[in-house]
Amino acid sequence: MVQLNASRSYEEKRDFVRVIVSTPLLFTANNLPEKHEGLCRDLSGAGLLIETTKKLKIGDRLHVTIPPAQHQKAQLDAIAEVVRIDPKNERFTFQAGAIIKKIIA
Repeated sequence: MVQLNASRSYEEKRDFVRVIVSTPLLFTANNLPEKHEGLCRDLSGAGLLIETTKKLKIGDRLHVTIPPAQHQKAQLDAIAEVVRIDPKNERFTFQAGAIIKKIIA
């Protein structure tokens, strides 16, 4: 376990750096075949923030695919679990915080 210095600010206490992004993603929920679209708003080695019109629930298991960007050669495929839901007021949009459980090779 990593010991954290108590004098560090809140943002610096993360084990993984969070990168703010705005990239399209696709996901399925709870092993159902229906695909949903969304945006990845931030990404770290431990999790991601998904913005979507699909209403998700805490505990939902997602198969997330982030297609490669222009200069990347591989897409990100991961299994993640929703741990936080924040409703947004614009166009029935939701933000779901999810922990990455497994990276799919």
